[in-house]
Amino acid sequence: MPNSVDPAVKELAEKAGQQGPLYITEHSVPHDFDFPENFRVDAVPGLLFYEVIVQNAQEGHVIAWWKSHEAFEASREPFAKLLGSTAVLCFQGFQVPHRPRRNPVGLLRPTAIVAAVGGVVALLTGLSTLQDWAYSMLAIPDCTLWTDPEAAAKPKASGEPFAIQIQIKNRHLRASSTAIITPVLSGNGLKLADDTDSYAVRIGPGKAEVQEFRFIASHGGHYEISFEGKQRAGSVIPSSEIPSLKKTIDVWDSLDQSPQVSLVKSSDRSASVSVEVHNAKPTPYGMAFEATLANPGEVDIRPDKRSIQHAEDPLRNVDFALLRWVMPRSGDVLTAQTLRLVLQEGGVTTRSADEWNQLLKRLSVHADEPDELSFSGDQK
Repeated sequence: MPNSVDPAVKELAEKAGQQGPLYITEHSVPHDFDFPENFRVDAVPGLLFYEVIVQNAQEGHVIAWWKSHEAFEASREPFAKLLGSTAVLCFQGFQVPHRPRRNPVGLLRPTAIVAAVGGVVALLTGLSTLQDWAYSMLAIPDCTLWTDPEAAAKPKASGEPFAIQIQIKNRHLRASSTAIITPVLSGNGLKLADDTDSYAVRIGPGKAEVQEFRFIASHGGHYEISFEGKQRAGSVIPSSEIPSLKKTIDVWDSLDQSPQVSLVKSSDRSASVSVEVHNAKPTPYGMAFEATLANPGEVDIRPDKRSIQHAEDPLRNVDFALLRWVMPRSGDVLTAQTLRLVLQEGGVTTRSADEWNQLLKRLSVHADEPDELSFSGDQK
């Protein structure tokens, strides 16, 4: 009988047990459980005594003494309703009457001490086993997905397989969980590099497991991958969805033939424009660029000498303004390279930053590997 049982209840149980063995049950209940104020023991046939014990901040126990095993079985259902739907029967059995030895010195014999310790260990092991069994039956799964944001944010090369590792964390501290993760792809051109089906991963209490997925993209662009899955813990509780994890993957082509342009700064008569080049492979022969501004008016395209040293003379007519230049060879891969252009107003027109941004919609930049025809004239 637990040491936390009220002495008065314990004395009543021992006196009643002198007439015959009593039957004892122990139920696990929430820590704040208590019987109704008007509850009487004789309301449950066969019930003799009971005691509510708070074990810790999350769990309590109700110990009850019955006239017999048959009496408990007859009142099992109404008693269970009193305890609530979350109560779990974790122990039941007959009370063993205590028979003190005539010679108290015998209690200190080594064999008696070993037997007592063995009995306590067996009792605790049995209670722990019953409790673990209850958790394995009724545990609610609680898994989350995570991936290294820095690794996922790094650009990937088109045409080459790349891996993404997903960590599955089991936040339940008492029960194992089983999870099946499936990547859902959006956008044409991205697919799984391995033709393997999703498989179940078992995660211990408070542990984490890592599952790796490999992908390949046929061309550059932004792709969204949603990692979704199902989880299950207790054998009685149905499976549930794991909160999805969404990642956007930036894929670069081997040669960035259409670099993006953006306004850096401007005045009323000129603007500095950034040209950002994304190459997934080195350019051992350099790159040839051509910037074209349709319907330029009096605007010229000029190179910014700090980032462009090899450029032809600017051209401009009624239909377009044009600038060609060459970027030297480079071994940088998956690292953005930035060039600068200058748009210069040659007439009397003045523009705000918004008007320069509107003008950029007519500016296009094309890049390719150089050849003898891609660059002519004197280099400036």
